[in-house]
Amino acid sequence: MPAGYAGIRRVSVALCRSCQPVLENVMEYNRRMHTWIRKLPLFVVLSTISFAATAQQSANFDEELRRIFERNEYRAETFGPATWLEEGRRYTTVEPSAAIKEAQDLVAYDTASGRREVLVSASDLKPA
Repeated sequence: MPAGYAGIRRVSVALCRSCQPVLENVMEYNRRMHTWIRKLPLFVVLSTISFAATAQQSANFDEELRRIFERNEYRAETFGPATWLEEGRRYTTVEPSAAIKEAQDLVAYDTASGRREVLVSASDLKPA
């Protein structure tokens, strides 16, 4: 064997040992890329389905906003104004009148029995 060959061989083995972490990183990168590339078609399909579902949800969302703000379908029933009488034994409130459309009666409720009494009817409040 030529005299210079042994020295070259020692240097190349030393270089290979120092390059081993780099080679391991390259191999790990290639493994991860291969895994990602295998999953790419699944990602494309799921993205397409998600986009279609989002378009459908957008239409449903717009309809729900119309129900809330234009048609007031979720409007809460109001109560009051209420005033307590006789130390909490009765309370008064206003309610839609049965006799006159879009008018209100002043009524009182007994808290113990729930008995309703019309104190002032809407017809009594009509101007002459």
